[in-house]
Amino acid sequence: MKIKAYLLFITAIIISAFVACVPNGTAPEILLSNTIDSTIVDECTTLSNTHIIDVTVPNDASVEFPFTIKVDAQFMDGCGFFAGRKLTKKGYHYYLEIATGHHICQLCTEAIVPYTHFETLITRKRGTYTIHVKNYDGSELTKQVIVH
Repeated sequence: MKIKAYLLFITAIIISAFVACVPNGTAPEILLSNTIDSTIVDECTTLSNTHIIDVTVPNDASVEFPFTIKVDAQFMDGCGFFAGRKLTKKGYHYYLEIATGHHICQLCTEAIVPYTHFETLITRKRGTYTIHVKNYDGSELTKQVIVH
């Protein structure tokens, strides 16, 4: 009887691990890196998500080799600045948030200021990965990479 219970337990663990690894599985969200410094917020500095213009990824990539995500974004005036980014992973999905700081107590040019952010990823498994980049209004720009 103990052997049956043990085998049932091992089978449940294996199935759980498989479901967490499949593209449509319910994998836990894993924080890979967070450089957003929320301590910069004060009466003269705000923090928000960045205005994303476009996201570029390669069509395909190789397992264990880095590939680069290019995010074209913009500050809405001359007082905006890059304030860090947060990268998480859930199964075959990567989620990128880029933060913009904004000095509100200064006089600034009203010119829109473009900038580019690069993020390098290395995958450990073959499959189709979806890159989600969160926009300032809560929407997402998504792109897919096929990893061979």
